Amino acid sequence: TTSTGTTSTGTTSTGTTSTGTTSTGTTSTGFVCQYGCLAISKVYDANANGIADANETEVGGWRIKVTNLGTGSYAYYTTPATLNLPYGKYQICDVLPAENFWFSTNSICRNHTVSAPGCVSSIGTCGCTHAESGTMGMKSYNWWTTANQGVAIVTAADLQALRDLNLVDNTLSPFKPTVATQLINFVRNANAGGHPAYVLAANLTVSVLNTRHFVSPTYFVRDAGAAAVIGSASIYMMLQTLQDKANEMLLTPTVNTQNMPAMSNALQDKNKNQNFVQLAPCSFTFSSPAVDSVSQVGLTVPCLSTTGSTSTGTTSTGTTSTGTTSTGTTSTGTTSTGTTSTGTTSTGTTSTGTTSTGTTSTGFVCQYGCLA
Repeated sequence: TTSTGTTSTGTTSTGTTSTGTTSTGTTSTGFVCQYGCLAISKVYDANANGIADANETEVGGWRIKVTNLGTGSYAYYTTPATLNLPYGKYQICDVLPAENFWFSTNSICRNHTVSAPGCVSSIGTCGCTHAESGTMGMKSYNWWTTANQGVAIVTAADLQALRDLNLVDNTLSPFKPTVATQLINFVRNANAGGHPAYVLAANLTVSVLNTRHFVSPTYFVRDAGAAAVIGSASIYMMLQTLQDKANEMLLTPTVNTQNMPAMSNALQDKNKNQNFVQLAPCSFTFSSPAVDSVSQVGLTVPCLSTTGSTSTGTTSTGTTSTGTTSTGTTSTGTTSTGTTSTGTTSTGTTSTGTTSTGTTSTGFVCQYGCLA
């Protein structure tokens, strides 16, 4: 018997091919503009303590210079001013008016940082010493030594108050007046000159009479010379403080005579209504520079810019494989025709991953403070 064996062809397969996902990260370009504000005011400092006390009044129309310390740019405004400004460091300086009797009682320039929403308060304090003759009410030594004026109103209590002081005459003997007419020669002769202690005693006499009749001893005065003698860090003091120090010096009239003229001059100036810190603001004018509008010309700064990161995904390729092919055995015997089969051929799936591109955005984040 002749037979033909079975012939078979093996299976051929192709593996899966895949491409990984490719992604591009988000790229963003933006501006972060953060704003706060400066609330700037000026207060009349009637007691010259450098602090805006609750009972003190605000001064409107005072000129100020605002400088951006980061850029050096600046602009001028008038008080009160509420400025919406980008975050940064700023300096506020008072501009002194044309009148020379105005002064600042705290720092003429103040630095502030705007770094959060809301308002940063900047308060400047000022005072003035201008007074026309008689404005404060002090009377001169001539008035107090005139029979029908000062001498006529001196009381027994006034004389007792003077006797309680350490007054001395030109011989440095104690002066204890019992009648008002004794004051005439005592004060007038000292005005012509004499021992420093005697001159100081005469000026103290007039000052005490003034505070007993016309002016409160708690009024504030400005005197650098007296402040140096007293050892005060501030050139502002109550009139009572000036009187007390003069009386203390007279307790030892031969000591510290070199400092007595400064105290005498201070008291004499006050007896002439000079260098009193006025109870209310004086007039003021500003000639230059011009005031800018509230658009903050020259004060703005560039916003901060930021850029996002870009990333690329991983790409991968799958493995390809081919199946085995085999042929069956042929033998001769009984003649028959065997079955011939061909194996299955398959091709794997090919897939391509997703490609995505991130979003690109441009935006403005503007944070604002307040307008008081």
